[in-house]
Amino acid sequence: MTTPTHYTLLLLLLTSLLTIPATACTIVSAVAENGQVWNMNNEDGPRGVANYINVFPKTEETRYGYYTLSYFSPEFGEGGGTQGGMNEAGLTYDFNAMRYVDDFDPESRTAYPAGNDAILAHIMANMRSVDEVVAFFETYWFEEGFRSAQLHVADRDGKFALISASGVVVSAPGEPLVSTNFDICGKEDGSDCWRYPLATERLAEREVGLATMLSIALDTRQKQHQTVYSNVQNLTTGDIWFMSYHDADKLVQVNMQDLLARGRTSYSFSNLDALKGGDSTAGEQSEVTPTNSSLTTEALVGTYHSDYIGNVVVTPGEDGLLVAFDNGTEDNFEMQPDGTYFNETEGLTVAFHAKEESGELSVDMYVDERWAVTAWREVE
Repeated sequence: MTTPTHYTLLLLLLTSLLTIPATACTIVSAVAENGQVWNMNNEDGPRGVANYINVFPKTEETRYGYYTLSYFSPEFGEGGGTQGGMNEAGLTYDFNAMRYVDDFDPESRTAYPAGNDAILAHIMANMRSVDEVVAFFETYWFEEGFRSAQLHVADRDGKFALISASGVVVSAPGEPLVSTNFDICGKEDGSDCWRYPLATERLAEREVGLATMLSIALDTRQKQHQTVYSNVQNLTTGDIWFMSYHDADKLVQVNMQDLLARGRTSYSFSNLDALKGGDSTAGEQSEVTPTNSSLTTEALVGTYHSDYIGNVVVTPGEDGLLVAFDNGTEDNFEMQPDGTYFNETEGLTVAFHAKEESGELSVDMYVDERWAVTAWREVE
């Protein structure tokens, strides 16, 4: 995949899940008394990042159609940065971030010939079982990355597994699998993670099904590292439920075959109503909110912080502001008539806002008028 030049800075800042240690998730797989297989995921991350449901119907070169879930993506879900997905054969995956695994030798595996970005798409398009996924990672590995995350996979036959640089854990037949942000394969102690025992207790106390999965999703959603969406899927029937915290906790149901029949498209979690009517929202752009008119350029200078991209340092610049990031990148942003600041090379816009009650300043960063991420500064 070739990334357009003007996305370079944003993609450097919003590194994929495979290397972000701050991203949190709760993933649950379980078999109901009637034999149906259920899976649930909470995706935690920056609320400002556009999130998409990306639909990939079967082609002449693939065995299965599938959907993926992605953070901001110029190609709407293509590539190695997708967060999760499910295919029509009932195979699903998602990731938990965890501590970096030092004692792993990437040379013990082979780089996938088609490259990192092709791995997850290959799995979704061609595999139907957890056993196939486990076997794949016994041979191949991401050329870089996948040492601070674990892969949670489940299939329609009720087989569940975790794959990480620490090893592989496969659930016993009929046993549920719960994963959060500690290294289960490496036998790390997860007692300080409140979400893990809560989800485990819910499964022990209640009958497995939609109500229980939705209850776990709601009860384990994060506030500090915000949960941006939840997905629940019945791997047996292909029914899927999406919940978006972008959009007043909206819950929308769709079936996998109906979704695939609509063709290759993407839907924004900011507008789940589009799933009901089948209209794509890929490429839909939201209006950039201008900088507060009362804020002078001098008032904007300072250090802003985001849990997801680190510090954003704003200083006076040529015809506007100089903005520097923790990864060593810095760029001049020219002031626009609406009070926003724009860098033409990167296609990146920044807009500043102040809370009325506290005066706390924030900076929103956009690419192509899609809201990307927000960083905050305390007013002195």
